[in-house]
Amino acid sequence: MKWNIEWADLKNIEYMIAECWRMSERQMKHYCKDLIHQRELVFAGEIGVKFLEHICRKMDTGAEIDWPKLQKDVRYMQDLIKNGQNQDENYWAKQYQKLTADLSFYFNTELGDAFTAQIAYKLKLNLNEEQ
Repeated sequence: MKWNIEWADLKNIEYMIAECWRMSERQMKHYCKDLIHQRELVFAGEIGVKFLEHICRKMDTGAEIDWPKLQKDVRYMQDLIKNGQNQDENYWAKQYQKLTADLSFYFNTELGDAFTAQIAYKLKLNLNEEQ
């Protein structure tokens, strides 16, 4: 399976986490506003869009963004992609089953939902029937 779009999004997210972690609340609000307007230029896939929605929603509600958890999830997804680069659909179907069986064990943020949805999409699973 090809993971080019997701890999690019994860690399962008990784960079943004490093940058945003040091920003003040005012800077983050401005950053979110700019990202929303340029989202198509920055993110090519669903994982990037989910990241943007996550940080903007946190900023709108005034909730604290847990950067270490986001960073951990991004690195875990990158590791999964690296390990599954030359694997077939059976490998990814097993990964999907494992991840969705206990999503909160493997992921700390809603990025895990976006990642598993991408696996399902790539495997052409009908999520409505399966869930």
